[in-house]
Amino acid sequence: PWSDEHHCKKCKRGEHRIWKDPETREIPGGALDMLSGIFLSRTMVREKLEEVSFPLLDKMKVWEVTLTRGKLKHIETSAGRFLCRQIELETGVPEGEEHSGEEFKGLFGIHGTIVIWVEEATGVPVKIQGYVPLGPFDLDVALELRKFTGTPEDFKPLPEEE
Repeated sequence: PWSDEHHCKKCKRGEHRIWKDPETREIPGGALDMLSGIFLSRTMVREKLEEVSFPLLDKMKVWEVTLTRGKLKHIETSAGRFLCRQIELETGVPEGEEHSGEEFKGLFGIHGTIVIWVEEATGVPVKIQGYVPLGPFDLDVALELRKFTGTPEDFKPLPEEE
């Protein structure tokens, strides 16, 4: 009498979960996922490419993404000071796709254009900037490197200024 008939509300057993039916769709050649797009920004810096465009698959939606190489700037983080290259990630809706007026949502819930600051010599991401909609207003966000391990040997903070 005192037991809850819905004992498995947060149950971890696979047979008690409600699974969605699998979905499939055609994917354009050369399509990447979001994380691969970030890795491509590293390659852009290392290879000194000015601009790269590709289709990006986000869940069941395809976006047209353009990465553009920008200015060089010193970026201060709690992990140190780095000479970084700006990579701007802009998105659009490819021809034939419908997104019902939706805006692109990337890493960490960042919407619209995303700015990635990558260390100039190695392409390691140091800072990611954008905005997250929060009800009636937008919240500017900046995610920055706090510590690092396993990075390329050349990746290290600049010496402190005197």
